[in-house]
Amino acid sequence: VAKPSHAVSKPGMQIFNDQQELFEFFSPRGQQTNPQYNHRGLPYLVQEYIQGNAFSIMGHVVNGQVTVDFAYDIETDCKPYASETGCVFPSKHNTAAVIPYIKKFFDYLEINNTIWMFDLVVDQDQNFYFVDFGARAPTNPQLLVKYSGETDYAAKIIDCLFNDQQFVLNNTQAVIWRQFKMPAGLIESIECKRPDLAEELHLPQRAIWTPTT
Repeated sequence: VAKPSHAVSKPGMQIFNDQQELFEFFSPRGQQTNPQYNHRGLPYLVQEYIQGNAFSIMGHVVNGQVTVDFAYDIETDCKPYASETGCVFPSKHNTAAVIPYIKKFFDYLEINNTIWMFDLVVDQDQNFYFVDFGARAPTNPQLLVKYSGETDYAAKIIDCLFNDQQFVLNNTQAVIWRQFKMPAGLIESIECKRPDLAEELHLPQRAIWTPTT
């Protein structure tokens, strides 16, 4: 898999079946004709592609104690471009199994008293691969946290980090966030046949623009 070193979401990223496809992607012709080629002025990264299911976890570490606060599965589509098209809570994966690895990681780098997030891939043999880390709160799952029932996560995590107050998230509802797979064009109307499952949808006056990269 090739992706720009300045990778934000998935623009510029592509999965290859063999070495020849990789060479064609970086060839002068490929750089000029492949709309997916987008280096953003920085070198490309070439990595082994791990076949499996992607999921993300976020949590906190206080006084060396690692806690997973929230986990969700990532839906991908449009191979070979691996666009993230949806998020599902709760995750079907065993997040408790990765805590010892996270603790070892934090102990080695002396990371403590912070929030954190990881993106992972689990293969068919239930091997975990850590592919992304940040000592911060992730952006995408905040909507999932809210609609799962927890509206005070920010306040709770601040009290935990600064005042050593333990907390439990009030996330009792399942949530699916998903991109609409619609052809390009103007949507004139949208109807919800199960209004009990939706809050309310306000259409803008003109159009909704959907990202396709």
